[in-house]
Amino acid sequence: MKMLRFALLWLTVLSACNPETTQWESEWLAPLAKSRLTLQQLTGDTLLKVNASDQLVLRYRGDVLDLALDTLAQLDAIASEDTFTWNFGQIAIPPNVAIPLDPIEIRFDIPEAEVVYALLKSGSAEITFKSKIPRKVRFTYSIPLATKNGQALHFEDELPAWDGGPNPQTFTRSFPLGGYALDLRGEQLISSNRIQISVVPTIAAGEDSLLLTQNMELFSVENQLKGLEASYLRGALATQELDIQLDTLNLDLLKNVQAGMLDLESAQLQLSLINTLGAELRIRPAKLRATNSRTGESLNLQHSLVGSTVFLDRATEGVANSGPTPSRADWFINDQNSNLVPWLEVLPDQLIFDLGITVNPLGNTAGLQDFIYPAYLPQLRVDAEVPIKFSVQDLKLQDTIDADLVQIQELNHLVEGEIRLRALNQFPMEMSLHLIALDANNQILDTLMLNQRIDAAALNANLKVDQPRESILSSVLGPSQVQALKQTTRFLIQAEVSTLPPGNRLWMYQDYGLDIQVIVQALLQSQAAQNE
Repeated sequence: MKMLRFALLWLTVLSACNPETTQWESEWLAPLAKSRLTLQQLTGDTLLKVNASDQLVLRYRGDVLDLALDTLAQLDAIASEDTFTWNFGQIAIPPNVAIPLDPIEIRFDIPEAEVVYALLKSGSAEITFKSKIPRKVRFTYSIPLATKNGQALHFEDELPAWDGGPNPQTFTRSFPLGGYALDLRGEQLISSNRIQISVVPTIAAGEDSLLLTQNMELFSVENQLKGLEASYLRGALATQELDIQLDTLNLDLLKNVQAGMLDLESAQLQLSLINTLGAELRIRPAKLRATNSRTGESLNLQHSLVGSTVFLDRATEGVANSGPTPSRADWFINDQNSNLVPWLEVLPDQLIFDLGITVNPLGNTAGLQDFIYPAYLPQLRVDAEVPIKFSVQDLKLQDTIDADLVQIQELNHLVEGEIRLRALNQFPMEMSLHLIALDANNQILDTLMLNQRIDAAALNANLKVDQPRESILSSVLGPSQVQALKQTTRFLIQAEVSTLPPGNRLWMYQDYGLDIQVIVQALLQSQAAQNE
């Protein structure tokens, strides 16, 4: 009985207890991101080189113009059907005797050239015979002036006798044409852009003689030549005027530089016009413009080349299939003979060329000896070298670093706190920094730091940095920043950079860099149900 009274008392006590929410708080410190920012990230690793003194030099080399003459190498596809009818009166053709017929001529539409020889890189032929000859016939198909390894294109096949019904006897043959050399001078070897095809029908052995009568339809041939691409052409190129206007080269090497003043010490640029055609070229560079699409600033290059007329001799042919030996003209442009340094100080992300080009400006002076290797087309080549020795003032840079927040579950309980940025700066530059939170779509969530200063590293007597300088930046996280941080996948770092001392051009070295670590020190809040 005593046990029953104890149980009832215990149930009464339990029923009188209500669950209450208890708040608890704790401090929490966690790294959110870290990165090392270098000049290589601003220009691309392949562009920065190191000289003998461990100093950085930017070298760029690129072909910025290819003439669109490779369209000549795409010979037009042929889809022709030729019907052979006897038009020479009545005659009997015995077995093993060929029926005398004229060859087929195929013409290529090449408006800008008279081509007499083509070496095919690729292509195919599909030939279909449809016979209405009431005898078994052996067909011989050949293109005598299409050869590969010294052998002319040639095949033979037999068709049964036509039974006089509505459907002719039919067969189709196909074969690749890559590697074939075409002589396009025609049957008399005095023309261009054409080739002769021979189709010879012979009455098979053991058949009766065939009586041919006037207007008697014998057979038809469908020729389909497809995908003909030449690796070499010879003939006579027409005189062509090509206007290459505002042909733009996009430069990604300064994509992270947004604005500011850059004071370079020197630069040099080599422009090379390379003629790989077996024909003369006349080139008129009318404009070479550097454009910064971010700021809208642009500047035309001033040099004796611009506005002049340049004549290039034709290339010469080397060993068979080895490509041409080009002719070329080179111009060396520097800060002494041009405005190259101010041209580059625009911080261009685009180079715009305005060129006039004439192919065969003197007309056909070489007979049918002009040539094209479509894999080797005329080029305008740019070789630039810029020593990375400069002073900058308020140069605006930006870059992104990935946030490592996925594994930090405590962020869900973040109430308030402080975000800190630890910077180890080995650049002789002071920086005013903004730290911005980005979401998964690189959209701005909120600004976490604004106008925080990173001190410049000190220079030694040789104007080089020996030791990095540490700066600790901090900013309080308000409610909007807290919510932004929970959705952050990347941090956008924007900085306004100035070299110190002001106005001194300084060399940049390959070991220079800025190490950044982003840390949050926060107050966490949680809830727990507790029975009392």
